Amino acid sequence: MSICTSPKRKVGRPRNSVTTVKVKLLDLLGVLHPNSPVVIGKKFAEDLGLDLPDLAPEPQRFSSEDLFD
Repeated sequence: MSICTSPKRKVGRPRNSVTTVKVKLLDLLGVLHPNSPVVIGKKFAEDLGLDLPDLAPEPQRFSSEDLFD
């Protein structure tokens, strides 16, 4: 019997990694509304020539009447 003191090797996908699958666009349109937002890569959107929204959202402005009774 051999005793191995080295740490275990990590096997498989890294934790919190993204998994992608191929689906037909026609199948997506069958279950989504045509105006539904869909997440795609920024580089892919730029390559398609799509207009990208600003990444930084505008800060919300609150008045004291909104926060307290």
